[in-house]
Amino acid sequence: YFERHDGCAVTCDDFRKAMADASGRDLTQFERWYTQAGTPVLKVEGKYDPKESKYELKLAQTCPPTPAEPKTTKKLPFHMPIKVGLIGKADKKE
Repeated sequence: YFERHDGCAVTCDDFRKAMADASGRDLTQFERWYTQAGTPVLKVEGKYDPKESKYELKLAQTCPPTPAEPKTTKKLPFHMPIKVGLIGKADKKE
């Protein structure tokens, strides 16, 4: 990024493109973080069924309108990578 843009005025697109080029990954999904106003709220619910030895995890994301937006403003979801792991009670291993 610095080799490409040091001392220059740049945009968020320039930064994203430099990071995508360096990593070899498509990062267009992150554009919403700077093209859509607001802060997402993530609701997480988990429950374990011991009879089935099954854990269910539910995630829901909302993004309320900012004060400058109408209350009816609909937002698209933000990309939020989430890593999940379960640890055993007896051996403390995944």
